[in-house]
Amino acid sequence: MERIMKGHSIPNRNQDGFTLLEMIAAITIIGILASVIIPNLARQIDIAAVRAESKTLETFAESLKTYVSVNRRLPKTSNWAAAISEYADASKQAIERNKRMERRVYIEDPGSNPSERVIILSNLRTELSLPKRSDIRKASRFQALWDTVDGKIPSTKSWKGWSRWKSVERAGNYLLIERINLRKIYETEFKTRSVAINNTTKGTTSYEAYGPDGKRLSRRNLAAGATITLNSLVPGSRVKIFRKSGRSGLIYTHIVSDQDATFDLSSWISSSKRKRKRDHDDDD
Repeated sequence: MERIMKGHSIPNRNQDGFTLLEMIAAITIIGILASVIIPNLARQIDIAAVRAESKTLETFAESLKTYVSVNRRLPKTSNWAAAISEYADASKQAIERNKRMERRVYIEDPGSNPSERVIILSNLRTELSLPKRSDIRKASRFQALWDTVDGKIPSTKSWKGWSRWKSVERAGNYLLIERINLRKIYETEFKTRSVAINNTTKGTTSYEAYGPDGKRLSRRNLAAGATITLNSLVPGSRVKIFRKSGRSGLIYTHIVSDQDATFDLSSWISSSKRKRKRDHDDDD
């Protein structure tokens, strides 16, 4: 017979630790809690990152407005980050990329010259990409971006790559579109005017713009159906409108005054043709 020493008792194994069944139950509960807590924590981190990025983009927008007010022009698109870093509490590198090291995209409105609207795109979903500036080369594509509701994905009419975004759940929450309207600065601080040219003809036309000092500001061909708005034109500037591409067939020279102006080229060209015919008949 096994002898039991006085003052000692046989240990109860159930009091020394968890049984295998208890360990499995504890691990299961931890797993369930983790499956709930970790995704929720990740979402909260993403929400905080989106809010912070939104505030950052607002700061950059104000810095861009300050740059335009001081320098009376937009920065070069190739060096926009360095330009506004002078007026923002951030380095060029911190402006070019967000906290998740995704490159921000700076896009000027191609429908006006100089552009009166600018968009800065930022992406916090690292597996998705943003369009390049060159992808938004038409005014209609820019407008589609501008009109996009916050939290939504832009139409593929602006860029085909948005279709990839549409396949990812809640991807729109990670796309930030900062819209910057500079028209008020042009009109109030610079006291400038704009001239809109609508090529409603079936052919390519063109224009040239000159400052009061005779220095050429811009010139461009306008394809059939194209529209361009020339901004920040000071009184005394001249806009020459041509019937054909390559600045051929001058039909009108507009002297900028204290009001904006709009030209519908189909009516102007028709009027110009009628005038030339009358002049020819008078000569006969």
